[in-house]
Amino acid sequence: MFTTLFRLFQGQKAFDSMPGPPPFPLLGNVLDFIGKTDRPWEVFAEYGRKHGGMCVFWTFGEPAVVLNDAALIEELLVTRREHFYKDSPCPELVPVLTMSSPNINNGEAWTKLHDIAPLVQPYAREWMERQRTPVLEHVRARARELAAVAVDKPFMVLPETEKLMFDCFSLGAIGRVLPQSAYDDFMRVATYGSDRMKASGTPSAELPPDGRDARERWIDEFSFAIKNDRAKPRANAWDLLATVLRHGTTLDDRDLAAELGNIFYGGDFSGPSTLVSALWLLTQHPAEAAKLRAALGALDGSVASLMACTALDQVLREAMRLLPAVTLWGRRVLPDAPTTLGGRELPAHTKIYLTSWRLHRDATVYPDPDAFRPERWTPELVAKSPYAGSGYFFPLGMGPRTCLGGHYVVFLLKLMLSELAGPFEVTCGKDQPYDAGQTFFFGTRMPAGLKATVRSTP
Repeated sequence: MFTTLFRLFQGQKAFDSMPGPPPFPLLGNVLDFIGKTDRPWEVFAEYGRKHGGMCVFWTFGEPAVVLNDAALIEELLVTRREHFYKDSPCPELVPVLTMSSPNINNGEAWTKLHDIAPLVQPYAREWMERQRTPVLEHVRARARELAAVAVDKPFMVLPETEKLMFDCFSLGAIGRVLPQSAYDDFMRVATYGSDRMKASGTPSAELPPDGRDARERWIDEFSFAIKNDRAKPRANAWDLLATVLRHGTTLDDRDLAAELGNIFYGGDFSGPSTLVSALWLLTQHPAEAAKLRAALGALDGSVASLMACTALDQVLREAMRLLPAVTLWGRRVLPDAPTTLGGRELPAHTKIYLTSWRLHRDATVYPDPDAFRPERWTPELVAKSPYAGSGYFFPLGMGPRTCLGGHYVVFLLKLMLSELAGPFEVTCGKDQPYDAGQTFFFGTRMPAGLKATVRSTP
């Protein structure tokens, strides 16, 4: 009775027949999230368990739809995507990524920027594969350094993997590792972006002065590299900058510099989160770690054999299924017209959330869904569940707006995991729960409290 009166009072009759948690007077369902700011995806998954694949919840007086249904999510992101748009975190990230990024644009602007982005060009696949040697050499050198001092002395693993991934992105972007000062600037701007994404209300148009200065220094790192390469081209180099300049681009130098820098924001948090998750799972399941080490030891050393390694792919997929780095996405109905979703009419500008947390644990697709079972990834399941996303597996998103650099992050993760689980043994969070110190940073679930040791394998 109260629920009906509450919705009528709000003038939202479109939601009268939609199931959902009963709203509390004035607050709506805000209390469901108090104390759970780092895991709203679990609240949304519970809504799905109790109220079905589409339900409504209320934040004060505003309704929002939650999707836990594979077909509805595919309708939203793929088959009827033109009826919805990405509203967040676009204004939050404009001063971080700049308007040159397709990730914070919609409609024709998104299409134009997406089509000229370096990571989607025909040359991107060859460029990516050429990164194998420098990336593996860098990962191996850092692992050796850690093995020399961290055999019995645990270290915080997430910051180490973030810096390691940052260095790999640097090698891929401009062919050299950027200095610590650049990393500090990158993290300062990213922290402002993360805080803006988590804050309520309308974000400011600009960052504070120290954030603006850090952003300009960050972009300048790539502007200087572009200027130097134009003056003296590196004909045999296979980093992204040299490749783009060799093939040509319609991006002006300022936007090209910004986009080279934006690659880091796209993967330097989700990538390390996934890598730490995989290392933690392998530590908890030593038999699976031994199987992976044996499979890696049997490879012929080529890129093709590494990318085709079934055991490596299975471990990575299972880590991304069980402990996905990105668990929440948002869309809105277009602001000027209502639409339908799953046969239900939704008013213009309705907020919609979708989460992978429940679908990645659907027992009809993944028997014993809470168990770490890499072997579940049979060729049949892999065919139905590409990294680019399907109804029950979308760690990188789904549809045309899937992460632009998702294929590159998967490639780097395979390289890094093959090294850390092959010639080296990383013991990650051996006596710790996975969510020890868990945080939510830059839209990513971060296993921040885990500690690790490293040793060389015989």
